[in-house]
Amino acid sequence: MDYYFSAFFFKVKMIKPIFIIIIVLSLFSQVFAKEVMVWVAPGEKIVLWPNCVKDFRNIPGSDIYRVNVNGSGDDCIKELKKLEKVIFIEEDQQILISDSLLLSAQEPGDICDTSIKDAFVLNALGKGGKIVAAVIDTGISLSMYTSSLKKNFNEIPGDGIDNDLNGYIDDYDGWDFGDMDSDPEDILGHGTQVSSILLNIAPDLMLVPIKVNQSMDTSFSTANAAEAIFYAVAAGVDIINMSFSTKYDSFAINTAVKYALDSGIIVVAAAGNSGADVEFPANMDGVIAVGSFDMSGNPSWFSPIGDSLDILGPGENVCAKGIDGKASQVSGTSFSTPYIAGAAAVLMSMNKYLKPDTIKKILYKGSTDILDPGWDIYSGSGVINTQALTDVATPSIIIPDLVLKGSNLSVEYYLPQTDIITNVFIALIYDNITWWLDSDGKWHRADQIPYSNVIGKTLTDFETNVLFGSNGMFDVINTGSSDPGKYLLAIGIFDKKGDMLAPLGWTEVNIYL
Repeated sequence: MDYYFSAFFFKVKMIKPIFIIIIVLSLFSQVFAKEVMVWVAPGEKIVLWPNCVKDFRNIPGSDIYRVNVNGSGDDCIKELKKLEKVIFIEEDQQILISDSLLLSAQEPGDICDTSIKDAFVLNALGKGGKIVAAVIDTGISLSMYTSSLKKNFNEIPGDGIDNDLNGYIDDYDGWDFGDMDSDPEDILGHGTQVSSILLNIAPDLMLVPIKVNQSMDTSFSTANAAEAIFYAVAAGVDIINMSFSTKYDSFAINTAVKYALDSGIIVVAAAGNSGADVEFPANMDGVIAVGSFDMSGNPSWFSPIGDSLDILGPGENVCAKGIDGKASQVSGTSFSTPYIAGAAAVLMSMNKYLKPDTIKKILYKGSTDILDPGWDIYSGSGVINTQALTDVATPSIIIPDLVLKGSNLSVEYYLPQTDIITNVFIALIYDNITWWLDSDGKWHRADQIPYSNVIGKTLTDFETNVLFGSNGMFDVINTGSSDPGKYLLAIGIFDKKGDMLAPLGWTEVNIYL
């Protein structure tokens, strides 16, 4: 079975004259571990295990046991299958990280910008505040991103006790499933690079570091990956980023991912770098499968294709920070994935009521179609576009730019999906005076009749004044009595508490004689 982290190559700075070196870390090989995963019937427990079982433990939150067996394991598996309560057995596979590194020299003085192109545009929607993402990878540099780590305050670090009884001792900073300890410090750098991209898109996002490889090993197991997903769900994350893929299914990972999706978590996965079919687990229903586009806006040559492909993120020469704190250029769908996961975090922080399916719709609608009209197997819904995504998520007023005095002026406005009943406010500003529209279609001067009784807020509570209305078409300005000049219309959507659920939409209209 071919398993691999899906970064294709890294580009790093060197001082020597320009040259190219290809380093292949490892070739795929199938390594049979002496560990098997045993599913039992829901709610059941195995009291008496066969003698061939060396040790076992349950994955918290699941009906799966991780079982270490003596010998080759074949005979023991036969014994385990005889147990009445066992419904499925899967052999654990070692997953070799087989990234190819492309080391390319840069001229002295060259600087790799760690910011993502146009990512700042998304900050109009949000910055990922109060959203938590799990990065299932090689860990995270804890010192570099200490302020962005979601701490487990139910655990007392270093006391050697599982204070919160979640099955993991001292998991204050996350968990290392490779070494089965509470230190998910990144040694290889892949997880730190992925995290740096996430935080460039959503700078206020909080991360739960989950390490799946042992020590400095360039491999991890299906069992570790599956248990990591269950751990992320129990940790209460909103998003799971999985920058790895495989050509073959794993029932353990499949079970864990479905559990995450059923728990309302957004799961984003790298589609792979083979240029062939979208790989597992990105090809699962409900998972956002991310391919890569190049600097020209076209699908990368290594980006997968197929019916499961959802969207393309930037995946060539993307700047990311490594464990040494230095930036380098990296390529592969490993690094396209956190871009999309970060955009999802931004949308979630903008409107906490958005459901996962709605977030996906907004992401896909906010992409640029680059090939066949609509979805296609090469680019999915298209290339993620920060400005288009912002426009889709922002309410707007559709009105002619030029209006003759005395003509009827009607307004139509677009509201993004909010997944909750919202209050819509419309403001008209003219000559520095704000007018607000009530639910009966009457205009009021805000300085004479405040609208705080309508929304529970005063004018000073908002950076910009916005007013009440309803969705649809209706006459809002009698231009026959309006002075010629420039008018500014603003629209905003709020929940019942008065919290804004999207950026304000602004439209300028000029009334002429």
